[in-house]
Amino acid sequence: MSLKEIIDSLQTEDRFYPDLVGKFKNALKDTDVEIAEDPVAKYFAAKTEDVTLFLLAHESNLSKGWWGIHHDIVDRVRNSEPVRTNHIGWGAVLLHKTFQRGYWIQGDNILRMKTLRLVTLGKEGQYHFNQDKLDEMPDLAKCFFSINKFLLLSGLRKMN
Repeated sequence: MSLKEIIDSLQTEDRFYPDLVGKFKNALKDTDVEIAEDPVAKYFAAKTEDVTLFLLAHESNLSKGWWGIHHDIVDRVRNSEPVRTNHIGWGAVLLHKTFQRGYWIQGDNILRMKTLRLVTLGKEGQYHFNQDKLDEMPDLAKCFFSINKFLLLSGLRKMN
């Protein structure tokens, strides 16, 4: 299922339902990715035969493309025992609600982007991601237009 199909399934009378992340999770499940989640957490685990990742999936807040991920969430995942002991990778999945695309950012790249001042930490304690900045750094923020492309970029699926 492409991101456009996911987005289109959310649209009704030019409105968006607020659950793009839920649709993303369902699309992952449709490709045989196992999902484990805590109902109150802002992240979930995605597992295939070879790889398990913690994913911080977020929908853009504006049509232009802006995301905020609270630093507590990033710190909680980054400092978790499975990540610290290199048993599980992690990263952010930023889903754009109007342009039918997403960005995959590996966890270490989130921290590199902050060091490079490409991502700012706002007063509310959120890492602020902006589409314009993401588009300028395709080596750190990898753009995808389909679930299959996301699976390849994230390593959840290996190329044959």
